[in-house]
Amino acid sequence: MYCMKRPIIKWVGGKYRLIGSLEKRNFFVDDFDRYIEPMVGGGSVFMYVAENYDFDRGILNDINPDVIGLYKVIRDETDLLLEELDELVSEFRKKEKTEQEKFYYKRRKDYNQIRESGNEDKVRKTALLIFLDRTCYNGLYRENSGGNFNSAFWDYDEGRRIYIEEDIRKLSDFLDRCELYSLDFAKLFAQEINIGKEDFVFFDPPYLSSEFDYYQGGEFEYKDHRRLFELSRMLTREGNYVIACNSDSDVVRELYSSSELFNINRVSAKVSITCNPEGRGSNDELVICGNIDPGPRILQKTLRAKDY
Repeated sequence: MYCMKRPIIKWVGGKYRLIGSLEKRNFFVDDFDRYIEPMVGGGSVFMYVAENYDFDRGILNDINPDVIGLYKVIRDETDLLLEELDELVSEFRKKEKTEQEKFYYKRRKDYNQIRESGNEDKVRKTALLIFLDRTCYNGLYRENSGGNFNSAFWDYDEGRRIYIEEDIRKLSDFLDRCELYSLDFAKLFAQEINIGKEDFVFFDPPYLSSEFDYYQGGEFEYKDHRRLFELSRMLTREGNYVIACNSDSDVVRELYSSSELFNINRVSAKVSITCNPEGRGSNDELVICGNIDPGPRILQKTLRAKDY
């Protein structure tokens, strides 16, 4: 069976490098009804869970409509998207380095213009997002105060693939059993989906005190973390399996230790995206669990750890 090589887009706060630690320490649940990820971003955890665990239905949400738009196009317009990507990447590859940079900035302008227009070409926009995400500086998707994508060009390594067709087709298959929303995380539960029992809910918010709080079009403040805590507590009380990741800070520990429903675990993860590429290394993070008791696990498979 084909296994995905990497997430389709490289996203701030992505959990690809944390998955091995989560699996080794038994954070994943073997038996659950629905998989719900209210802040899906690049979707590393969803893709891993979809590839390795059985569940009835997935519910994916992100406050950024471009992220959810990308997943809808991958699910519903796979062949058209691949045609558009092939055309973009082929044209880019034919150019000299200096011309590649000019090509990048023209495509960045195209992407922002499509986003601003009333009549969006969704397939074209998604292809541009994938292309720009994989060729921008440091793999860092960033928006300015006006809401426009403004990451600079990266001197792209010719040996690296901008997209992998098999990954896109595999993700399209996974998304066939998913509902997709673009809402505030709390409104997702209040307005769109019934709170169940024995669902697996994975929260991955912008971390408290994170340098990336502002990258996704507005800060995620302490009051939002408080709302997330209250929602996590309610979901746990209803019998769901809940994970919330966050920074290893006193304020986060104090917030979640105020309820006996949670156990708080520290894990070490490699930092793949930072404002300073020379500052990459390992970071301690908190994985807060409700109705999950992590512990040692003997792996039944070899986890991929490719650095991309």
